[in-house]
Amino acid sequence: MLAHLRDEYPHNPDWQALWLKAHMDHGRNQVSAGRRAVANHRFDTAVETFAAAVAAFDAAVSVFDRHPTAGLERMEAEALYAVASFAAQGERDSAAGRWEASRREWDAARARLTQAREVRQRDFGEMVAVVDTMLAEVRGTVSDLERARLLLFEGRQALDERDAGRARECFRNALNHAEKSPDGLREQAASGLREAEAAQREAKKLAAQAGHAADVAERLALLRNAYERWTGAPGVVNQL
Repeated sequence: MLAHLRDEYPHNPDWQALWLKAHMDHGRNQVSAGRRAVANHRFDTAVETFAAAVAAFDAAVSVFDRHPTAGLERMEAEALYAVASFAAQGERDSAAGRWEASRREWDAARARLTQAREVRQRDFGEMVAVVDTMLAEVRGTVSDLERARLLLFEGRQALDERDAGRARECFRNALNHAEKSPDGLREQAASGLREAEAAQREAKKLAAQAGHAADVAERLALLRNAYERWTGAPGVVNQL
């Protein structure tokens, strides 16, 4: 109806006042709703409400281009829309195990939220709390996965060096850090751990057999076999 009045009576101040109030009120209500949605982790809903806010402020500015706050409120709503969009994508990336991508989205959300706060010096504390919490969690996961990959590499290196004890510790720690791995890190760490533990068991078995061997040559052969499997097997080096 207001759009019809604008077309029919473009210079009538009566509909202009109604137009301004209707769209400014709607825009502000949508911004408030979007903030609540972000606080409740309903990021897709926040995207829709902030988009509606931008459209409402656009409508107000289209008639009152010199309104003292409509333009700034539109800029603020547009920045909040970007925050919600980045947050929604970050959440989807996390759910799919795309942790690096998720971190980039949450970093972008944090940067845009800082911009939104600077438009009219408003705090948006409830949104800051959510974005900072999610960003910290994702960064922690990315750090854990990087550590898991390093430990996995060190574990394989230790196996190559026949240091089953160090390999076992590396693989065990890798398992702890790879809890949210999307790319098989846990399976690789678990496989390496089984291999290291098997080498330790076999070395201990051979060392025990050497302890009961009556023949010196047989005992030395058993000890060498134990050493080949685990260079740090208890007591093996001292008996060679």
